[in-house]
This record gives sequence, C-alpha cells and structure tokens, in this order.
Amino acid sequence: WYFVTICTNNRECWFGDVVKEKMQLSPLGRIVNDYWLQIPKQFDNAVLDGFIVMPNHIHGIIVINNDLCERMSLPTISNNSPFNNSPFNVETRLIA
Repeated sequence: WYFVTICTNNRECWFGDVVKEKMQLSPLGRIVNDYWLQIPKQFDNAVLDGFIVMPNHIHGIIVINNDLCERMSLPTISNNSPFNNSPFNVETRLIA
C-alpha cells in the first residue's frame, strides 16, 4: 500500500474550492480526478483505494498487486528477496 500526496506549485488552489464543506472541482481538478482513475488502466498491477482531490493537493492510496511483483522477481516482503534484509526496507501497516 502506498499513500500518495501530490501538492500544487506554491500550494496554489488550482483543483477547486471547498463550498459548504464540499469540494467543488475546477476543470483542472476534474482532469486530475480523471487521470487518477486511469492509473489501473495504465498499470495492470495497480489497484486504487481511497483518494480525494483537495484545492491544492491530492491524497490517494495505491495498492500494488504483489502476485505480479513476485512473478516479475521484484522485491516484496513476501518473496524472500535479498533486498528484504536491507535496513532501508520498511514494512508499514494500517492501524485501525
């Protein structure tokens, strides 16, 4: 699971405005929304979870299908790759 945040340049509110506690997307915000939804069509191993477009940034969760990673011999926590012993390998978990 990857938690992604992307901010606009200088945190300018390009993606829309919050009106009466609801996000109203600008034309650029709708483009961002549409492109986010296209990610799984471009990357077969990507699954989208929750996401939100805010006035000057977006947050989203992308899940990478580990089965595909294992078939491609990419390092994952579950495939016993030598990279898993690296001090830079950090496993994160959702805390409920």
